[in-house]
Amino acid sequence: MAIREVEFKGGGTALKLIGGSYEGKLSIDIDGFKFHNSVAQNDIIELLPVNCSPVDARLGNIFKVSLTSSITNFDIDYADVGTYIFIFVQDSTGGKTVSFADNFYFISGLGAPDFSGDSSNTINIVSFLCDGQNFYGTYMQDFVNS
Repeated sequence: MAIREVEFKGGGTALKLIGGSYEGKLSIDIDGFKFHNSVAQNDIIELLPVNCSPVDARLGNIFKVSLTSSITNFDIDYADVGTYIFIFVQDSTGGKTVSFADNFYFISGLGAPDFSGDSSNTINIVSFLCDGQNFYGTYMQDFVNS
């Protein structure tokens, strides 16, 4: 029998399992469990710099950040092991910068991406592999829409 529905009701302490023609209800203590929002694969979460210190990874794993100001301590909270992709888009004046928290690592010799010379509307894509604690980043820079 396969479970075809999981439902949380009330204060989040009742669990209803439905499988085949059987239905069971179970009361459990769910303190300590991590629950993530349901995010469709095609969802891109749009953020402003104020939402990036830290970013809430429970929202999804693909983010578009409109750089209306610089970000002085980019960080991610609630990250699970996995990949997170950020599309940084400069505003109409460009030149906004992003500095990353201490647990972000980039390729030796290249370092973190430098957005300071970006012109208006420039797009930079930064991908991170998270091991549950640290973020290992690679990036592609200077996409323009001509």
